[in-house]
Amino acid sequence: MEISTTTNDIYSSISTLQTSSNQNNSNTFDTYLNNQTQETLLNTPTKETFKVVAFIDKYNGFSSLSSIDEKIFRDILSDDKLTLEEIKSLSYEQVKKIDNFLVFGFTSGISPDEIPLVKSTDFKIGAMVHATKMTNNEDFNKALFETVQTIDDQMECMNFFDKLSDNLGWNDKTRLIPERDDPELRKNSTKQNWEILDYKKFIEASMYELNELLKNQVIPNEDKMKYQELLNIFTVLQKNHNEIITKQK
Repeated sequence: MEISTTTNDIYSSISTLQTSSNQNNSNTFDTYLNNQTQETLLNTPTKETFKVVAFIDKYNGFSSLSSIDEKIFRDILSDDKLTLEEIKSLSYEQVKKIDNFLVFGFTSGISPDEIPLVKSTDFKIGAMVHATKMTNNEDFNKALFETVQTIDDQMECMNFFDKLSDNLGWNDKTRLIPERDDPELRKNSTKQNWEILDYKKFIEASMYELNELLKNQVIPNEDKMKYQELLNIFTVLQKNHNEIITKQK
């Protein structure tokens, strides 16, 4: 298992959900989490306060969607908010699509000041969206998508993503890694065999590592509590992943 040296990359920036088009469209997980603490919309806003759908229409953003998905997304974003109930009503594939309208990845050359905010009401929303693009392996991402919905504590969720990102290393596609992403830098890289080919074994290895830490008598009990929380979540991840790959047989 590869352990990355940077443990907090996906939490290093606190900002809004929107990014300019010249930034990496893979938004950081903490950006999503932060939106739940932003000022909420007024309970009775005027029609003019709803800007998201109008902005999307201005740039023909819905044009790539089916008529069904367009109607669903219009209804969800019509109040400039995305709630946990709304995102849970979507399929995994639809959540992948709606992310494009949370970060406005369809725009180009637009000033960030012109881009309206989509208010997020629960940290699980960011976790679910983040899970859909964590790796290049769809089965793993789907299992992760299901798993994060079971985590009710925000700090536990952040700790889990930290640990998962560390273990994934270069396989974490939500992180900007120049040595991996730049072809010229890749040619000069000595890093080899970093790509995970078997995510079932990856999950097992992650769980084994946590179990060994729990057995270590030198580690303080306070730290062991954190490792136990992580192990519990990886156990759910393993269950979800096994169910997904079993259905495909």
